[in-house]
Amino acid sequence: MSELTLLIQRAAEGDREAFNAAFAAIREELRSVAIRRLRADTRTTLSPTMLVNETWLKLADGGVHAENRAHFFRIAAQAMRQVWIDRQRSRAAELERIR
Repeated sequence: MSELTLLIQRAAEGDREAFNAAFAAIREELRSVAIRRLRADTRTTLSPTMLVNETWLKLADGGVHAENRAHFFRIAAQAMRQVWIDRQRSRAAELERIR
């Protein structure tokens, strides 16, 4: 069993340090996902680092109960998508308020 899998299992049991370590282990992969997502949105104010950090905050707040590395990554990617959508909605609401 890999070290990351063990961290994920400990995180699922509520170990906050293990969660932080697991997230740090996939941080660069998530940053690559963020770069690809944001490249398509030329008007965004989010940087890849901001998107990854906001994703971490979202996951840390709700807890993560993943079974393995792939599941942990899917949960993180889904949270990232939600953060991006929330930012898009906020931006659209702001533009509507200005009009």
